Amino acid sequence: GINAEYGGKKNMGFEIMMTAPNGSTELDSLLAIMGPNCSELVLTAADRICSDDASPPGGYGSRVDGIVPPGEYTVVASAYDSSTTGPFRLAIKFTPNCRPKCDERYCGDDDCLGVCGVCEDGEVCTADFQCRVEPCIPDCKGRKCSEDGCGGSCGTCDVGICEMRTGKCFDVTECDSFIPVCPDDVSLE
Repeated sequence: GINAEYGGKKNMGFEIMMTAPNGSTELDSLLAIMGPNCSELVLTAADRICSDDASPPGGYGSRVDGIVPPGEYTVVASAYDSSTTGPFRLAIKFTPNCRPKCDERYCGDDDCLGVCGVCEDGEVCTADFQCRVEPCIPDCKGRKCSEDGCGGSCGTCDVGICEMRTGKCFDVTECDSFIPVCPDDVSLE
């Protein structure tokens, strides 16, 4: 579990991302944040408390974010199905009373005095929070969807969602908050 307290009385913004250990988004993960001992957590519509696929991290990686009052919470990190197993990495960020805004942002400011990501060498962070090589040369080779790297489009997905970094379409279902299951022996004591 995690304890979300800052100065004892303030709400805490959080962002938790789940990927493979090397940062790859090919691990089909499922991530949820729940109340103490896996009780149901009800936040606002702006809070994402269950995630099957999100950008960032993209692909099959997952991210939950929101603002919670002081207290203890349970993070459930799982595979989407039994065919996906292996080690994983959780990146956890807390911000006092501020919800990080990183939807579709791979770099730049998260609006909470933090960053959504850092571009690789030779890339710059653009006004739309994407990492691009300068000078920009449009490139849609092998891409069915997403941007062309210069602000244009390579197309859209007929079904599913677009993994922005690879330009591939993935058929996904909505996150089912009943899929994340806590072990029977969960205890925060």
